[in-house]
Amino acid sequence: MGRQAPVLMANAVLLKYPSETYTPMAFEVFQREYEKCLNIVVNKCGERDSRFDFKVKTYGKSREFLVIYNSLDGTVSCNCMKFEHVGFLCSHALKVLDHQNIKVVPSYYILRRWTKDARILPVGESHSYPEDDNRKIVATRYKDLCRNIIKISARAAESDTAFEFAARQLDEVMQGVERILHFNSFEEAKGTCASDNELADADLDRNDFEGQGV
Repeated sequence: MGRQAPVLMANAVLLKYPSETYTPMAFEVFQREYEKCLNIVVNKCGERDSRFDFKVKTYGKSREFLVIYNSLDGTVSCNCMKFEHVGFLCSHALKVLDHQNIKVVPSYYILRRWTKDARILPVGESHSYPEDDNRKIVATRYKDLCRNIIKISARAAESDTAFEFAARQLDEVMQGVERILHFNSFEEAKGTCASDNELADADLDRNDFEGQGV
């Protein structure tokens, strides 16, 4: 017997797209995060160009989380790292999106592996990766980047102004790299549908995050 579609807890625009895209069980996980976000308090603590920093916490609890929203590309990230570890936006990030009047979850936060149209591989078929070739490629990239970073460091260290400029640029480069890996990590992992066991693991109501006051 197929699993029935979950009932939306509210007529909220933010729930509409996920309810149509996620599998029923995946949507249940997402909807629980939305429910938790209703009790979250948001305070803006910083702003620089298109970047907005927010401190958020659940009402009545003391632990704060840092959520960063970029209005230029619509990205949002939280230091609870739920999206990075599990593949679902956390309640903190959802609250900030709503606070910024973003009423539709950006499609790049709906990972394909949790969706209804995720590709199911035939029994016995699996993805194969040329591990040896991949290690060589990674090693070559690493050496090239190290060589360039050493050159930049040697030159920038000669001047306070050059050092400060290089440090700022490297910070921005690092943020860009993290965003790319952030969005691609789960998409590249598997093209298969997620199992019920995986989704159960993704439900943070029953794992270590609960002990962190999320």
